Amino acid sequence: MDDPNGCGWRPCKRVAEMDTPLCKAHLIEAWAIVDATREALLDRQACEAVPVAQRGPRGLRGPRRSLPTSVVYYVRVRDGVVKIGYTSDLTGRRTSLRVPWRDVLAVEPGGPEREAARHAEFASLRRGRREDFEASVELLAHIDLIRARWGDPQDIARAIRRAALAS
Repeated sequence: MDDPNGCGWRPCKRVAEMDTPLCKAHLIEAWAIVDATREALLDRQACEAVPVAQRGPRGLRGPRRSLPTSVVYYVRVRDGVVKIGYTSDLTGRRTSLRVPWRDVLAVEPGGPEREAARHAEFASLRRGRREDFEASVELLAHIDLIRARWGDPQDIARAIRRAALAS
């Protein structure tokens, strides 16, 4: 008979966490799957709102995608603390925060609405100030997904700057 306190992800033998049938590692993995699925559904909805002639071969994320006018950023401001904010000038914001590019962990397209959604999503990790959050395993897994999906923040900042200079 299965252990009622064990992880339900077969063949895992670890103890379940937080009144769920999964261990912490599998909770994070399941959360990442749900988050990626949610983001894909949001992308699909946004893509369906764009006329077919304006889509790239892979939807909005294809070669013809436009650069964001603002981004939600994830910046390590000190050990164990990540700031989640948004800006329309990533390079300027990084400079004003006085952090090196290596501490700009990830960016994703979005403005105040997406920033507010991320603040709500990670509200249990809030640290004192409004935009500071504990760099938990959950938040760092989310940051890894964002970075894998959207790329290196410095590359994105360069592309936005090049596009602005070209226009």
